[in-house]
Amino acid sequence: MQQKLRPGLCAVNPELPLQYGEMPWLLPRGDTVFKAWMDQWMHLAKASGEYDRLANRWLK
Repeated sequence: MQQKLRPGLCAVNPELPLQYGEMPWLLPRGDTVFKAWMDQWMHLAKASGEYDRLANRWLK
């Protein structure tokens, strides 16, 4: 849709637009406490199934 609205854009893969890929989180450089918190949250979310539930709701 965006490619049709804006001719300067080019769809990367219009047949499979939502392929799997790791998504980075941008964190302040050197903030090891916040990084540790995010790592723990991600670990718990994946272990509990919360991550899959959210991904299925919003990304599929």
